[in-house]
Amino acid sequence: MPEWRETRCYKYLKKELKNSYRYYFEKGNNQYKKDYKTIFYAILDYKKSVKLALKDLKYYEQIYNECICDNPLFFYVKTVSFFIGSLGINIIIYYAYEWNEVEKIYTCIFSELKKIKKLCKDMSESEKLMSIHDYIVSSVVYEDNPNLPVHLADSFFVYKKAVCDGISKAAKILLDSVGVKSIVIWGDALTPNSMENSSLGHAWNIVWVAGISNHVDFTFDTNLSSEKRIIRYDYYQLTDEQIRHDHTYSDIGIVSNHNHDWFRENKIYFTKKEALKSYIREGIKTHKKDIGFRLPYTENSKYTLDSILNLVKNEIQLNSFGAFSYSVSVNETQMIVYIYL
Repeated sequence: MPEWRETRCYKYLKKELKNSYRYYFEKGNNQYKKDYKTIFYAILDYKKSVKLALKDLKYYEQIYNECICDNPLFFYVKTVSFFIGSLGINIIIYYAYEWNEVEKIYTCIFSELKKIKKLCKDMSESEKLMSIHDYIVSSVVYEDNPNLPVHLADSFFVYKKAVCDGISKAAKILLDSVGVKSIVIWGDALTPNSMENSSLGHAWNIVWVAGISNHVDFTFDTNLSSEKRIIRYDYYQLTDEQIRHDHTYSDIGIVSNHNHDWFRENKIYFTKKEALKSYIREGIKTHKKDIGFRLPYTENSKYTLDSILNLVKNEIQLNSFGAFSYSVSVNETQMIVYIYL
């Protein structure tokens, strides 16, 4: 469609896509990359169909799905159909929007990306990740709204409302824009603060900082932060072992075993009760509004947490004067406690 290719939006989109970290493309062989590019440019150019050589249909389905995963800026693709003919395979592409509608949405997205790039200018990768995490957590509302495209990235940018996969895709777009590698990963998860299994599955991100990969669940931190309007980091840069306490997913060949979670980095991971008592006392003395910390994993987490909650209660009674109210939020699977004063 020549009109689309001539727009400023098309040129800007093409430029932004060059910044995308394409995990699946990078690990493919030469033939995979060639077929991936054919599908990629068909979508970029808003073509309604693309012809490919006759091969296993599952092979092309895999490439299409991985291309969409690598490039969440292709939110305007609704679905595809595969038709097998004597001369090859024809992929019919169905779009959710006409290209002139897509142009309006991209105007909003590119405006947000411009702000993020300005915010993250001259920052380290670690600082960029923190800034984007805080931006997402403080601005998006988790909402499963059937009237909005909440499973896609554009819902985050246009409406500031999305569910887990929409948030994860938007996070990848934001991280790509400032040169931080990430992918979206799908699996299942337990809802924080409950032991009910999520029947609809879940999506989050693996992010690389200084060449080291860790898990970041922007959605869970968003929902936890909404309780008391503070930014939580329960699911910020977790290892495979940590994330698997309440997330499950298929191995895709990425190993994350460097422990850089926010609580350890900020020295509020406690293995000794006396150190924890001192931390709580200091928080009360300095009139902190919230006191958060992480504990070691134990075989009997409920017993450990009950013991710590009694410790919290005793320290508050001993170190406060007069009427004093507080509440506690416990993330049992991640062994994280927040005291709200």
